Amino acid sequence: MTTRGSGDQVAGASGSMARAQSLVAGFFADDFAAERVQAGLAAMAPNSVAAMVSDVRHYRTWAGKVKLAPFPLDEAAIGRYLDGLERSGRKASTAARRLASLGRFVRLVGQREQLLVLQSDYVRDKLRGYERRKGVRVRKAAPIRFGNAADPIAGEGLNVMGLIAACGEDLRGLRDAAMMMALYGGGLRVNELIALRVGDVREDGQGRAVLFLKSSKTDQVGAGTTVGLPAVAAKLIERWIEAAGIWYDKEAPLFRRVFAVRPPVRELPHPRQDGRSLVEYAKEVRRVEAARVAAKREPLQLEPGRHPMTRQGVLHIVRTVVAAAIDGSFVDIGGLDRDEVIAGVGTHSFRIGLTHDLFARNFDLGRVMLAQRWTSATTAVGYARDLAGRSSAVGELFDQFEAGRAAIGITQD
Repeated sequence: MTTRGSGDQVAGASGSMARAQSLVAGFFADDFAAERVQAGLAAMAPNSVAAMVSDVRHYRTWAGKVKLAPFPLDEAAIGRYLDGLERSGRKASTAARRLASLGRFVRLVGQREQLLVLQSDYVRDKLRGYERRKGVRVRKAAPIRFGNAADPIAGEGLNVMGLIAACGEDLRGLRDAAMMMALYGGGLRVNELIALRVGDVREDGQGRAVLFLKSSKTDQVGAGTTVGLPAVAAKLIERWIEAAGIWYDKEAPLFRRVFAVRPPVRELPHPRQDGRSLVEYAKEVRRVEAARVAAKREPLQLEPGRHPMTRQGVLHIVRTVVAAAIDGSFVDIGGLDRDEVIAGVGTHSFRIGLTHDLFARNFDLGRVMLAQRWTSATTAVGYARDLAGRSSAVGELFDQFEAGRAAIGITQD
């Protein structure tokens, strides 16, 4: 069974492919070239295709404005392009990504010799100078950790338990709480979350649950993998499924939109269709109008939709809940600016927070990588750098030194 939600995702992927094919249509020299491009696009993730199309279009638009031929790639043109990006205030990481997209594009159309332009000393030096002047630090989403009880290092701040406490008990609140705990407890990426179906949640017989991920960022071919969920996450998801009444449809989206609807009100009768007198008809009209007024005073009913959540929808919900948690004192952000804290939160914040909690509780690198389904140790270490800045081994060593000095009665003057 294919739901409308899955159809929307397929349509989105098809749209990205169609735009990419349109972009490279000028390079189709023969049928084999077209087939080669088709094979290359099929091997890429839809998000990668969309990013490549966006970046290459940006470069072609710029080239058109400055009266330059975009292809074949030229060192001088690429240098001017980088200068334009820097003058416009673009980050160095954006420039590096766009050059990478150009490289992917020329490989896709079978023009690998143009890679020599992007790999030339001149272009590399231009990019390095760009990075030196602008910096290469990429702003990461702020971590959302489990809670103060999980790790004293976390201190006050955003935590999952505080956000869940800020969620209401209505249908939206149940969904939001289950969704955020799934993001944290499963270390899920947002694309993995919105792709889940009801049947992908399975009990393990011990109060916990297992999620089946059909594909992910590190599993583009769809081999599938399972992710364990803690008992609290399993319970919250179970409450959401039961309240939404979607347990029976295993192929339906697990997390979906919730709509507010009013109870139906009887329509006004047609004038004297049943032979009633005008007086009787007027009384009936007044009764229907009174029922309509009363219905407007009743609280709206929440009902689950059929479409899955979107990336933007999940981000909006997370930031809305963060705002409610701050305003309701469910979390304490200290003296930090409220709006800056909210803006710094993303859907990836839960995955970052889980990584920080795992490292803070002294889980080794291998177990963290397995839990987060990473194939590169560099990625895992990168996520832990901010945490290491607050809880470094050197800091702990000197704490032990100070504890030892105090134990033997030595105090600092």
